[in-house]
Amino acid sequence: MAVVFCSGCWPRSFTTSPGVSGVVMDAQTRSPLSGAKAVVSLSKYPPYSKDELLTRTRPPQVITDDAGQFLIPSERRWGIYIWPIDSLPEFGLLVVKREGYETSCVPVWSRSITNIGPVLLEPTAR
Repeated sequence: MAVVFCSGCWPRSFTTSPGVSGVVMDAQTRSPLSGAKAVVSLSKYPPYSKDELLTRTRPPQVITDDAGQFLIPSERRWGIYIWPIDSLPEFGLLVVKREGYETSCVPVWSRSITNIGPVLLEPTAR
């Protein structure tokens, strides 16, 4: 009976939230922005509001370095893998925020760490 009920199911480590890396830049000058906060949100896409994006996040929240670079590792856990349901890549929203700039939201689908390249932030109107 166990063979019938568990065919296609087995324990394994799998990604529950994608990882992402990239470079945060000013959209007008294309210069790297240090001190920007980057985090993966578990909100659905498109989000209801940018405030909602920051209420459903997972650790870690990282800060860009002097070159504007960041790396957020993927989140993994052990569980029962059910084929073909768990064969699709996981979804997350990269949220990048920095004072003086509009918050950016980039959808990411991945089973590992995806390098999305430059994330361009628009300066806020003064």
